[in-house]
Amino acid sequence: MGFATGNSSVHVLKLDVCDQSSIDNAKAFVESKVEDEGLNPIIYTVGFVQRSNNYEASHDKMAKVTETNAIGPLMVVKSFLPLLKHAASVDQSAPMSCNRAAIMNIASSLGSTSENLSTGYHGHKASKAAQSRITTNMSLYLKNVGVLATTIHPGWVNTNMGTIDTVTSVRGIMPVMEKLQGEEGTSKIN
Repeated sequence: MGFATGNSSVHVLKLDVCDQSSIDNAKAFVESKVEDEGLNPIIYTVGFVQRSNNYEASHDKMAKVTETNAIGPLMVVKSFLPLLKHAASVDQSAPMSCNRAAIMNIASSLGSTSENLSTGYHGHKASKAAQSRITTNMSLYLKNVGVLATTIHPGWVNTNMGTIDTVTSVRGIMPVMEKLQGEEGTSKIN
């Protein structure tokens, strides 16, 4: 928050990805700031973890984690899509990349359907797999309008789940983002 309060170009606003009116309010605010330039990029970092195994999971917990991690990113992109499309249309001769218009969904390797070495986190794993699948579908649709959509795993960042610090994570993510041009597929592991 320190960087945000000391920089007039940074605006902090509340956005509840499970509340469409909150998404709409955020979109209106962003639209007023970007005006004719469009929006680029969207980096979706929201994540909700529910630690449970098959026997502890409840309908409400599974629904909340799925709404936050899978449905939320889709609703945010749906609302902000006109701004992304506008950014992509500014220079149609530029290759599809993070410099033109992009959606970067921060995912988790736990969402991989081939990662079967650990137990627990069932809601988190299923919702992150759904997020990656939704992003794959987005990438195929948005490719036609020049918007890159991909998922990226930031490493095991020092949160309530991870071990590396955020600076190390960002230093790993940035070179990957700089290289993306839409032909690499939709899942990137840092």
